[in-house]
Amino acid sequence: MDFDHNKLIAQVAKQTLLPAGLKRKGKSRLYYDDNGWWCTIVEFQPSGFSKGSYLNVGVSWLLYEREGFGFNIGYREDGFSSAENESEFTNAIFEMAMKAKEIAEKTRERFSTFSKAHEYYQSIKRSSWDYYYAAVIAGMSHQFAAAEENFNSWLAYPELTDWQRVANSRSRKLMNLLSSPKEFAEAVIQVVLNSRALHRLENKEPMLLGFPSVEEFSKN
Repeated sequence: MDFDHNKLIAQVAKQTLLPAGLKRKGKSRLYYDDNGWWCTIVEFQPSGFSKGSYLNVGVSWLLYEREGFGFNIGYREDGFSSAENESEFTNAIFEMAMKAKEIAEKTRERFSTFSKAHEYYQSIKRSSWDYYYAAVIAGMSHQFAAAEENFNSWLAYPELTDWQRVANSRSRKLMNLLSSPKEFAEAVIQVVLNSRALHRLENKEPMLLGFPSVEEFSKN
């Protein structure tokens, strides 16, 4: 018997993810956990070949203005589950949703402060966008030497495309503000506010987005 697998996913997510604080992005199969300057993204990704779902879970930093959420940390958690059998698919989606809920709750604590996010980036081998995000996070953690080092690593990549030129321009502006921590913090906060507006996230004051007081940066 045929069934609406998209409706089933929404029903399971409503029972498991929404009570845990996640929200649905419109009528899509994407859910997000809003943590101020970053979100955990849960995506029940469809296939272009058959009905069913993959599970993708990861962190999307809001530290650079862009259309659509990205997976800056994490991505594919579960392979494809076919929606041929309603009972089997229901069980599979429930297991996916419970796994996603557990990851989201653990990730809230894992990256609850800029300092914890900085420790993460210091512990991994970085490349590409890792350098940009590591630089911004280091600066917000008052680790200005590490921030400058990561900005320079990011800027060392060949500037071949329009998006790279835009990203490099943003990076240079932020790097030049590292000597004025308060102005650096204000610039980053504005980037996050812009990103939240692009994603149509709730408008909140910076102090409610997990940022320390800007005045604290003027003391460093």
